[in-house]
Amino acid sequence: MKGDFEMTFKTIMLLTFIGFTGGFISGGFGVGAALIFNPTLFQFNLHPAVASGTGMFITMFGAISSTFIIIIF
Repeated sequence: MKGDFEMTFKTIMLLTFIGFTGGFISGGFGVGAALIFNPTLFQFNLHPAVASGTGMFITMFGAISSTFIIIIF
């Protein structure tokens, strides 16, 4: 069934690794984080609405923090 998502230790460690890797790639190359995280969350059988909402939240948080950094410097 679509939407079954079991949080095991292996899943948490894999998501943490993907989070660090995706953050590094999106920060280093300037691509949106949702471009990396949405396909990953789909592969974990997460509901598409939840996956796209999470991707939009990550992208919004990155844009706001980048704006503050530019204003400070």
